[in-house]
Amino acid sequence: ISSNGEFLSKNLKKEKISENLVGMGFIELYTYMLTSTEIQYNKMKINEKNNVRILDSAEEGINTVRTLILPEQLIALNINRKCGYPQKVFENGFVIKNDENEEHICVSITDPKSNYTKIKEIFDMLVKINGWDLKLKEKEHSFLIKGRSASILYKNKEVGFIGEVHPEILDNFGLLVPVSCFEINIKEIIEE
Repeated sequence: ISSNGEFLSKNLKKEKISENLVGMGFIELYTYMLTSTEIQYNKMKINEKNNVRILDSAEEGINTVRTLILPEQLIALNINRKCGYPQKVFENGFVIKNDENEEHICVSITDPKSNYTKIKEIFDMLVKINGWDLKLKEKEHSFLIKGRSASILYKNKEVGFIGEVHPEILDNFGLLVPVSCFEINIKEIIEE
């Protein structure tokens, strides 16, 4: 019996998103899934903890699975802070919230001139290229600057955030220049 294999439609869509961002001058990162509550919550000033805990980890400090990609990107940006600016990075990967796998895309721009307008331009291009029906609604997030942040909505359901990272959070991660970013749970969007 012979058969022909083919890529899943959602995987082709994820690959297209990555190609779009590379075409816009972004570099793809692959960060760790295993992390700590210190990085995911405390440094980000996030109170809600909908994470999967890891018990008896051999690695000290590793005690959870990531629920957001952004904190891990901030670590990578810290490691590369001696490189020139702008630094434009993204990750197209998995997170786990409430025992459920989610597929996220996280995009960040680090630059002395980085701001909400610059990241929204990238967001708007990605939405238009992929034909997504996403809306923005102004909302405060503890890790983003008040008045320069919004929630991303898909079918009136919050699926992400966009904005400028708060200076206190930048300081927590040892970053000296502004970071603007967005992160979207694309699972439902790419399964359509």
